[in-house]
Amino acid sequence: MEKHYLRELNEGDEFYIVRNYTYGWEDLGLVYVRCKLKRVTPKRTKFVTEAGRELKGDTEIYLTATQEMLEQNSRVNYLRACYNYRDSIKKINFKELSDDDLHRAYKLLDELVGVAR
Repeated sequence: MEKHYLRELNEGDEFYIVRNYTYGWEDLGLVYVRCKLKRVTPKRTKFVTEAGRELKGDTEIYLTATQEMLEQNSRVNYLRACYNYRDSIKKINFKELSDDDLHRAYKLLDELVGVAR
């Protein structure tokens, strides 16, 4: 990972910022968010991205993309999706499912538990 120095960033440059992604109390890992610079203040203390995110020049770490970063992003996104599915499964009232749907849900959950072992 190569750090960008603020004096090198210009409008239109693309870079990544680091964020720690948590789910409740659980730390899922670092997420690298892609940003494109839209505006820089004259004193170069604040940077505004195309997404409207305002970054302070003295507190952010700027990086260029590497394959390792993209793989970590993918892993964190999969973890995030799994946690969301887990929460959705908790909301299912299995007693109200039809026999066919209950059987299908059982097979899918059994397969999922088999993967986790």
